[in-house]
Amino acid sequence: IRCQIDDVRSRQIQFGYEVIDPLTGDIFATAYSKHICLDTENKVARMPDYWRHLFGQAAASA
Repeated sequence: IRCQIDDVRSRQIQFGYEVIDPLTGDIFATAYSKHICLDTENKVARMPDYWRHLFGQAAASA
C-alpha cells in the first residue's frame, strides 16, 4: 500500500492511497481520505502553520 499527501489546505489535508502488486507494479485499487482540523470544541479550525508548511512540502514532493 502506497500512501501520499495529495492536497493541503488551511483546514484540510487529503491523503491518496494505492494498493500495488509488489511483483508486477500493477495498481489494484486507489482511494483517498480527507481530514478536517477541529478545535477542542469540535469546530472546524485552521491547521497550525507549522503543520500546513510541513505537509505542504510533503505534498509538493509526491
